[in-house]
Amino acid sequence: MVAVIILELMWSTKTSLDQMQAITSTEMTRKTGYNDYTLEAVAYLKGIDSSFWRLDKTYYFTPEKFFLFNDAMVQGYRGTTSYSSFNQLYYVLYLQLMGIDDKNLENESRWTFGLIKRPVLETENRVKYLLTKTGVSKGHYLAFDSIARFGDVKVYQNKYVLPFGFTYSQYLKESQFIKMGEAEKDMTTMEACIVKDADSALMKGMAVYKPGEMDTVVNESLYRNALIELGKDTLVLSKFEENKIIGAISASKVKMLYLTVPYDRGWQLMVDGRITEKLMLNGGMTGVLLQPGNHTVELRFELPWFGRGLYLSVAGILIYIGLWVYGKKIVNPKL
Repeated sequence: MVAVIILELMWSTKTSLDQMQAITSTEMTRKTGYNDYTLEAVAYLKGIDSSFWRLDKTYYFTPEKFFLFNDAMVQGYRGTTSYSSFNQLYYVLYLQLMGIDDKNLENESRWTFGLIKRPVLETENRVKYLLTKTGVSKGHYLAFDSIARFGDVKVYQNKYVLPFGFTYSQYLKESQFIKMGEAEKDMTTMEACIVKDADSALMKGMAVYKPGEMDTVVNESLYRNALIELGKDTLVLSKFEENKIIGAISASKVKMLYLTVPYDRGWQLMVDGRITEKLMLNGGMTGVLLQPGNHTVELRFELPWFGRGLYLSVAGILIYIGLWVYGKKIVNPKL
């Protein structure tokens, strides 16, 4: 038995340690890995911009075989890539509808590439800054301008980025949108919000978008004009916290407010102090239909089932105490 245990320990140690790539003390002090010039770039952006924004990078680093998608969590910024065994469901659904992730490949629901290859979607989802160590792609060239450099990291700013909440006046059914190619999807999202077929009956006052009215090739003039239209009626934030978001908006007509936060059952949405039904837009983002006029919009997040779980836990403890006391009385009736 001792011999078998020794052999097992030797084998498990070899398989675990031989494949482990350790970070040396030298690497911890050099401007490499997570200690590279990304830290200076992020600190610079936080110093000049106190508004809500997201950031994408075209480079990654990790000692593992697969590059890490959670750099944003380590280096302190909001990104669009993510790795998790259980990524946020509706964000994954959004990426799948946009053709970024393949719904037939389960691993792409865990390793999400985010929006880095889709500059139009970055603009719509508040990706205001881009970091690169080489240069920008042709798609990024239309919207991103160079603003700073730290070591080998170049900082670009999206000059057309939309606010956290902006509005659509047209809509398109998801069943029509899903048949489009990548470029056509991008152009369509600049003109219309995408709604579930079952929700189309709720779009009273909204115009139906007719596919084919726009070119499928993005050019700067078309790009700029479409985004100017989207940015006419926008949400002005007065409070932005992890679990509470408040803003004001003036709608010139019946419009759909698109919020750049994934749909979630935990978000409670209120318009002018009244709880209002939120809608799922573009496959997985959050929206709400607004009537003409001035409105206050508030989002509050509460963990689903937390209250019921708490009540059941307290009830379980009380039942346990009651059974314990009852059992004691049976054993010793004098108690």
